[in-house]
Amino acid sequence: MSQQTMARRLISAVFLGAAIMMAGISRSPAAPSQAERLAKSAYEILNGKCYRCHGANGIAMKNVFVLDRERLVSSRAVVPGDPNSLLLKVIDTDAMPMGGPPLSQEDKATLKEWVMKGAPHWGPGETGPAARPLLSESIILKLIQDDLLTAPPRTRPFLRYFSLAHLYNAAVPDPELDTYRNALSKLLNSLSWKREIALPAAIDPSRTIYRVDLRDYNWTIETWNEFLAVYPYTVRTDESRLIAQLSGSEPPYLRADWFAANASISPLYYDTLGLPRTVQDLERQLGIDVRRDLEEEKNVARAGLRSSGVSQNNRVLERHSSPSGAYWKSFDFKTSVDAQNIFKDPIKFRPSGGEIIYNLPNAMEAYFLADSLGRRLDEAPIGIVSDRNNPGDPVIRNGRSCMSCHYAGIQGFQDDMLPIVSSMAIG
Repeated sequence: MSQQTMARRLISAVFLGAAIMMAGISRSPAAPSQAERLAKSAYEILNGKCYRCHGANGIAMKNVFVLDRERLVSSRAVVPGDPNSLLLKVIDTDAMPMGGPPLSQEDKATLKEWVMKGAPHWGPGETGPAARPLLSESIILKLIQDDLLTAPPRTRPFLRYFSLAHLYNAAVPDPELDTYRNALSKLLNSLSWKREIALPAAIDPSRTIYRVDLRDYNWTIETWNEFLAVYPYTVRTDESRLIAQLSGSEPPYLRADWFAANASISPLYYDTLGLPRTVQDLERQLGIDVRRDLEEEKNVARAGLRSSGVSQNNRVLERHSSPSGAYWKSFDFKTSVDAQNIFKDPIKFRPSGGEIIYNLPNAMEAYFLADSLGRRLDEAPIGIVSDRNNPGDPVIRNGRSCMSCHYAGIQGFQDDMLPIVSSMAIG
């Protein structure tokens, strides 16, 4: 979500076409050039075969975002004109796409030709950035103002807005914009205690400005003001002052990518959900009696793992039932020996910390990190757990890191403890 990268890609409005129309000159659209056709073909291959692991849901293995041409070049995954570019190497050896069938010889030849001819920018069409009219600040504020004026006066104080216009203007491809749209919707509902899923409503044809009602997420005006207290992009104009009079909010909107990057981690993540300081208080808040579940051997299941996707050592997983669904609790360790060897004593172990995943009333997942005493953490100690899919920044931060790993829900695992317990002699 680099603002600098997006700023470099900022494009101007297409004034030439408008000038021609105003002059009454009728011309047929120019046929795409060979470079445009080649770039579009390369884009379609990358979108169809590589985007799932390198860009979808905001996740990119090795930090390679295949639909962002400038990122491909700046990361040197693509070196225009160089046959030894990393992209060409991994497809030539069939190392990529990972877990899928290799690219056809025709697709490989197309990508190689694209790289060797300078990796030209994606052409118009599906990505369409060159044909987009510029959404100026005045246009954005007019859209918000008009939307507020059509709302009942008693509703206006609860209406707030998010914008993707700066990304739209910066020629971010349509599939990537859809990722931002989905991320906004998912995060909003991941910060909600309401039972219903509430989708933000686009108020413009380009789907760049979104309206939300604070009450749909059980938020208050004070909740929104917590975002505003740390929001760095406030600009006041005559139009924004009118919006502030209608809704009571300054600034008139938040950038959706800023919200996704900041409300998904502490302190905003914990504060927006109103989460307590300890695991014990969290369990009381959720209506879960862990001790009773264990004593009664009801509504609980436990598994032991020798290794997992994030833990450096052996791990214990425990699942409890909650009024809203599931409550998953992990016990993680600094080592796998002595008192921290769960296979030596699967009952009396000494964890160094843990991670918690539980369902909100709307069935979305929420997360909590804790130390060995159950005290809330913003980040997990890297010596205990780490994000192996992000070697450049492997620190697990509560909220965002958990969402990126569990975007499809709880990951499957193998219980390594079951065979050991099953083989024990029963007295």
